[in-house]
Amino acid sequence: MNRIIAITISLAGLSGCIIYDNDGHERTRAETPSVDDTGVDSPIEDPALPSVTLSFLPPQSEQGESFIGRLTVEEGDLSLGDVSDVIVYGDAAVDAIISRSNEVLISVTTADDATPGVVDLLVELNDGTATWLDDAFTIFPQGSGNSANAWGSENPGGLDSAAGEEECP
Repeated sequence: MNRIIAITISLAGLSGCIIYDNDGHERTRAETPSVDDTGVDSPIEDPALPSVTLSFLPPQSEQGESFIGRLTVEEGDLSLGDVSDVIVYGDAAVDAIISRSNEVLISVTTADDATPGVVDLLVELNDGTATWLDDAFTIFPQGSGNSANAWGSENPGGLDSAAGEEECP
């Protein structure tokens, strides 16, 4: 019988349940440090969001199409060389981006089974801020004649640099 009691007490001790006083000895509730206390008197303010209007061309794509789009600043002051990432909200994916001071070239692929409709873009900047572009482009059914390539054919120079800018060599 003594053996059973000793084994039971040993097993209870090995169960891993330890109870301890987190507040310390004789510490009042007012003296207990808060787990939220960072020790910083005033928090750092978030950087202001850029006040810009962006433009994306071509404004259309078909299901399953890959194309290169061009993001530019339509209104406001923003160096697009500060763009760190572009996220698509819709049935498309960004394959690659190239940021320049006056434009961002974006390689985009729409899904083969993409739901037709508008796609939004979130443009993230190096300083941690971001800006949103509603209705950046529209996805159409495959074979509808609304591909990015068809738009480029109908709008020659639509993706070229703005007038007065240096052309690529």
